Amino acid sequence: MAKRQKRRAYDSSGRKAAAEATRHAILAAAQRVFLKRGYAGATMPMIAEAAGIALDTVYAAVGKKPALFRLLVESAISGQDEAVPAEQRDYVRAIRAETRASGKLKIYAAALGAIQPRLAPIFQILQTAAPLEPDLDKLWREISRRRAANMLLLAQDLAATGQV
Repeated sequence: MAKRQKRRAYDSSGRKAAAEATRHAILAAAQRVFLKRGYAGATMPMIAEAAGIALDTVYAAVGKKPALFRLLVESAISGQDEAVPAEQRDYVRAIRAETRASGKLKIYAAALGAIQPRLAPIFQILQTAAPLEPDLDKLWREISRRRAANMLLLAQDLAATGQV
């Protein structure tokens, strides 16, 4: 009777790390190209070349140009290479845990100080391109609605402290 060999479990951590590195390189290159050329002037081949990655890999990793730009906006907001819902962000959790209104506002101000330098240049491009690109117009309106909803939640959270 032949001995049965134990199968080794597949470890995908190397593949996952490589995919994350590729995605990061694409986002970094996209940011450079969009900031230099604007939305209309930036092309996917330019972004692929700037990232040192094949064009097909860019499409496979992030999709078409509007999807890539959306990811760039979401990454600028979250500070990560992906979208992170507001309620899952560390600073939002810290605001909600803080009991004093002044503490909540200090946390919020610090978060804005970190977010705005990376978001503002991308938002300028989005604001300019949105009237010309339906997908970006939709993104602009979606981000505006989310921002308004999040500001309402912050106001409610501040009011709940009884200190404002």
